[in-house]
Amino acid sequence: MNDSLNYLLTKKNITSAIILGLIALSIPIGVYLVQQTQLFKPKAAGETIEISGSGVFDCIASGCKTTDPKVNITFHSPYGPYGAPGSGGNPTGTQAPTPSASPTPTTTSVPTSTPAPGLSASLSVSGNTYTTTATGVNLRKAWVYVANQAKDLKDPNSWTLIGVNNDCAGASTCTATGTWAYPNDNQRYYIVANAQTFNGMVYCSGNPVATISQNPRCGPNDRLEMPPQH
Repeated sequence: MNDSLNYLLTKKNITSAIILGLIALSIPIGVYLVQQTQLFKPKAAGETIEISGSGVFDCIASGCKTTDPKVNITFHSPYGPYGAPGSGGNPTGTQAPTPSASPTPTTTSVPTSTPAPGLSASLSVSGNTYTTTATGVNLRKAWVYVANQAKDLKDPNSWTLIGVNNDCAGASTCTATGTWAYPNDNQRYYIVANAQTFNGMVYCSGNPVATISQNPRCGPNDRLEMPPQH
């Protein structure tokens, strides 16, 4: 009987000792596991996840250590913040067009009655014969034109050529003669003198609006009106 009791007590003691030993061993293991650091990858340039928190430390290229299981995880869009060019707020990345400046109007200078430099022409009449006398250096051509004042005098097609000298041959004086009879249609007409030199192709015109080739007047006597004003 005593031997059986001693055996049971001995076996119980051994079991208890084993259990106590396991409990004693588990305590430092548990403490070690609690204190064991965990590795997290930090946010580097171009990464989309950032790990942060009060327990995060020793961040190196391979990751960060933490003593606190509670960490902050921040996700970063690879396309940048909302509303940035190329992000979801502005998918195309384009900017609103800037209104262009209003075009600056250009002005056209109004030809004056100043004669062309180095060139002049005057108009004379004898009956129905009209003569342009051009004076200048190296003359090329001389003309006589007529036009109804009611027409668009800016349009060269409104003018009728009644006399021309195409071969002034570089002379200093050149004339062109033409004939024209007033049609007695109660309309007013202009008869004008035109001239041109070889020197830079300088051109002058008696056109009152001076828009034929945008050239200056030939002088104070470069046109006549028919019938004459009284």
